[in-house]
Amino acid sequence: MRITFVLPAVDLSGGVKVVATYARLLTQRGHAVTVAYPQRPITWHPRSWASRARSAYRSRILAARGHFQGIEHVLHPVRVDRAGESAVAGGLTPIDLRDVPDGDAIVATYWETAYWIADYPSSKGKPFYLIQHYETWDCDAQALARMRDSWRLPMRKLVVARWLKRLAADEFDGDSAVLLHNGVDLDQFNAPQREMSDPPVIGYTYSWAPWKRSDLIADAIERVRDRLPDVRVKTFGQYRPDDRMAYPPGGEHVHQPKQSQIPGLYRAADVWVLGSDSEGFGLPILEAMACGTPVVSTACDGTVDIVQGCGGGRLVPTGDAGAMADAIVEILNDRAGWPARSEAARRRAELFRWDRACDALEATLSGTPTDFDATCPRV
Repeated sequence: MRITFVLPAVDLSGGVKVVATYARLLTQRGHAVTVAYPQRPITWHPRSWASRARSAYRSRILAARGHFQGIEHVLHPVRVDRAGESAVAGGLTPIDLRDVPDGDAIVATYWETAYWIADYPSSKGKPFYLIQHYETWDCDAQALARMRDSWRLPMRKLVVARWLKRLAADEFDGDSAVLLHNGVDLDQFNAPQREMSDPPVIGYTYSWAPWKRSDLIADAIERVRDRLPDVRVKTFGQYRPDDRMAYPPGGEHVHQPKQSQIPGLYRAADVWVLGSDSEGFGLPILEAMACGTPVVSTACDGTVDIVQGCGGGRLVPTGDAGAMADAIVEILNDRAGWPARSEAARRRAELFRWDRACDALEATLSGTPTDFDATCPRV
């Protein structure tokens, strides 16, 4: 098949990583894959040069070295400007259909891109809409309405978590949405059996995004240190810690690590923490679990699919730093039971296999809608 994914941008986010993984797997299976995305030209006006240059560096250099490393040939940046912007767009400039190759299937990956492809001719491929979150952030009332209406566009919805499948059915009459749980690369994310560190280490992905709640995790760690004063903190992320979001004193942060470094960062922790108010899926905790690291996560939508019922993880209410601290202390205080938690986390992660997710996507794009629900027994 000739398959096109349409991204709003290429960066180091988890959503882009999912698209890159599918592009890699589908290419390996012999399909012709294109990943099209808008690339705004750099403006040399002195007031905007620095921000434009940083944006260009992130999208063109970091992305190629990160999620698309080794398959850079699938990337199809489309030069756009503000002229002729469609009235249905939000903050992004649409890609002209003349810049998109003909194909058999075309997949929108964000609510604005769904509008871009909705009116494309059939020569561009049968349209699909990969939904990785209910994208309410940075939306005013008008944009929120447009986002919601994108769920009603006449194209097959592909969702990454059960809560999104329920949302599609309950609010948008989308009973036909296909569930495709994300997977984890078990060749990259793995670890031998090990014991807890001494002193123990708390790890998490640091972010400036308000809904990621790095401030909540910092609060919980302060409470943990009241009981376990020697605990260490190790983090990584796309952004450096600064005043925009609280960070625990004495923490060790790795800024924009290479993809090859990330498994080692997960393995260096004895518990991995996610504090988000909302997550479409929660890929970092799945990767940490594959590395044998128990997790503590807020019960925020998509994380429930990964952690619920697993002895290698604990779910706590969103926004509750006290409950988060209690769960972290419970894991770190149980040194004798930690190896069993580690093994349980690893076994759960092994259910989320990219090959099975790609099997389901391939079948769906071919005309046979097929769910991949990782924790359900395979029929």
